[in-house]
Amino acid sequence: MHDLADSLAASGADSRYELFHIMLAGLLSRLVSQAVSGTGAIGGETELAERLIAAPALARWVALWETLQREKAEADALNLDRKILVLETFFRLERVARGDADQTLGP
Repeated sequence: MHDLADSLAASGADSRYELFHIMLAGLLSRLVSQAVSGTGAIGGETELAERLIAAPALARWVALWETLQREKAEADALNLDRKILVLETFFRLERVARGDADQTLGP
């Protein structure tokens, strides 16, 4: 995780950094769509959505998507440390997957 964060935060890694966030946002969007409507997942994502996003957890996953979008926009606008943003993204994913993210998704 630290190696990936270092790689994405490196000088000249703008394209990889943007692609990481685009792919992650797309994945979360597809997982939530799959959990809500039964459509949208590709490949093995159906099983992942079933395992991670039960009905009671749906709001947490939607809030996570919104939080990650907002934090990336803020980090980019303020030129904040990309490595910290990437690491915090993984920590937030872990907390939501464990079901203990209610208090950690706020602004």
